[in-house]
Amino acid sequence: MNNKQKKTISYVLFWTFWAVYLFTCVGTLAMLFFGFGTVHESERTILTSSFVIETGAAIFALFYSIFGLKKSKESKEILKLQKELEEKNKVLYQIEDNKKYNAWYDRRYILVHNQWFFNKNDDTQLLDGTCEGIRHIKCIDSEILYIQISFTQDASYLPFNKDKNYEIQLLSDSKRLSGSGNITISKPHRCEGASFAFRIYFDPPLVEGEEAYVHYKYTIPSFKFATLTELRKSMLDTTITTRDYEVNTFQVIYPIEKLIYELNFSPNCNVSRMNLLVRRGSAIFKEERDYVIKNNLFKVNIYKNGGGHMILERKNPPMKAKYIFRWKPTH
Repeated sequence: MNNKQKKTISYVLFWTFWAVYLFTCVGTLAMLFFGFGTVHESERTILTSSFVIETGAAIFALFYSIFGLKKSKESKEILKLQKELEEKNKVLYQIEDNKKYNAWYDRRYILVHNQWFFNKNDDTQLLDGTCEGIRHIKCIDSEILYIQISFTQDASYLPFNKDKNYEIQLLSDSKRLSGSGNITISKPHRCEGASFAFRIYFDPPLVEGEEAYVHYKYTIPSFKFATLTELRKSMLDTTITTRDYEVNTFQVIYPIEKLIYELNFSPNCNVSRMNLLVRRGSAIFKEERDYVIKNNLFKVNIYKNGGGHMILERKNPPMKAKYIFRWKPTH
């Protein structure tokens, strides 16, 4: 039954109801107030009350059934379509945004999952950081010889030191999901001053269409400040603007289907006031942060024992987005 037929039936029912109602109404009113027929006084009150109640019920039933005060099956379908459209608009936002940063890429990550664990070291003024990472990678053009894991921080703040013991290991569930060959991990080729980097190699290289699942773990001793006092003190003789929070960052430099980024703090960290900032270049990426917060993609838990947990779960994050995870150390 199409909409035109339904509309016609609705109007037929409407006018039929009014014709019957007017005939009944006129007859009842004539009996009650104009002396037609014989009505005993004891019946008059009952008849009047019944007339008023039946009239109200009939009008309510008419509008309820004909004009859709009740949610119909069609209404539910419309709501479902509206929800689907909203979901498509979310994806469209991501696609349109990424078009601005369109480029050639040799890889796509099906999954990027970084899970950081922070704990005070023997110094008690600094935090050691251990990261367990997963990269499910697919070669989409040419060939891929290695994955590079790298990050930077101001050299005058907490510089990397090649004499430190950076523990790096490839975990046993790492494997090539297509093709054949080996996966190996190297020692850091950069671990001094402002930068830290190491590589995970494929032998032979991944070629177009091949995938690999890489699971690794590494530890950076004395990675972050554990106390607000030491953090501020370290910035006095640097070009860094004094702040009351520590940070850890992740930037999207390749297409990623799903990003999970977690930070875990042990009870001895005594962290507070965790939040997320998003930038693109030097500018605040307000649209992305609003999108993340609105869709509840970023969650924070601060525990009574002094520990804490932050997690971002984002499908198809925008290219060049830089997620800055911030927390306030103890005094």
